[in-house]
Amino acid sequence: MKRRFIVGLAVALMMVAAACSKDSTTPAASPASQESTAGSTVAVTLQEFSVIATPSSVPAGSVTFNTTNEGPDDVHEIVIIKTDLAMADIPTDKDGAMIEDAEGLDPIDEIEDLEVGDTQDLTVTLEAGSYILVCNIVQKEPDGSMEAHYKMGMFTEFTVTGDSGATAMPTATGAAAYTATEYSFDGPDTLPAGTSDITVENVGSGDHEMVIIRLDKHQDWTEDQIVEYVKNDPQGQPSWAVPVGGLLTAKGPPIIAPGETAPVVFMDFGDGTKAPTAVKDGSLEAGTYLFMCFLGSKDQPHAAMGMVKKVTVS
Repeated sequence: MKRRFIVGLAVALMMVAAACSKDSTTPAASPASQESTAGSTVAVTLQEFSVIATPSSVPAGSVTFNTTNEGPDDVHEIVIIKTDLAMADIPTDKDGAMIEDAEGLDPIDEIEDLEVGDTQDLTVTLEAGSYILVCNIVQKEPDGSMEAHYKMGMFTEFTVTGDSGATAMPTATGAAAYTATEYSFDGPDTLPAGTSDITVENVGSGDHEMVIIRLDKHQDWTEDQIVEYVKNDPQGQPSWAVPVGGLLTAKGPPIIAPGETAPVVFMDFGDGTKAPTAVKDGSLEAGTYLFMCFLGSKDQPHAAMGMVKKVTVS
């Protein structure tokens, strides 16, 4: 019998890496960026059609946007715009593109025409305030229609906090930190709905991962019951175990080595037949979730050794 439950979710997690990570030796930035003399680094992924920035908040000062176009088809750009306008009030033209020079919008800098698979750094000095990172490309489709990437959803809100000299990790609304070791996750058992900023630190001696699964059935099962279920080689990935996210790392595979920390990125896996898409401003809705690690051998993955944490979000 094949361990389809494990294999299916592990493959889904690898799809997160393919859609959201970058092939780079640059260390992944922590979601709550720590100030240093070198400034802050933000990993930005562009894809059809979303902009993913990790972290989404940094201290004022020098900020480097390490930007990768994951495509899979289109050329993209990133424009940094400072604004206090609500997203609903952003002015657009007849095609749905943002009017960058409109009142209330202050363009700071940009990377233009980034080809699929390319990575480019943009370093700017930012003061405290609210920003938008946007791809504002408009392209003509084969049927003659105009496709505005901003209208399609290629933007994300970004915050710069006020104290550029802070040495403490800034707090974020809806933040939660977990540690991974052999063979368990340590962290809160309950989280408030809307939790969006989750980090995982590997304090163990071997590699680990985290895949977040929403339970649409068997919410009353204990962690021990889930471990036994994984051990029993069930046929097929159960429809009631829905992957919603996993780790975002700089090196590609969503795996963290001992001493490393990585953020969680939320994804929409749809019906599982296509690559997942990033969920803008993703967060945990009310429900029951499992945080699991599927590394290890085929016959004895870490989840079967107890690396399962049940988390209730309310």
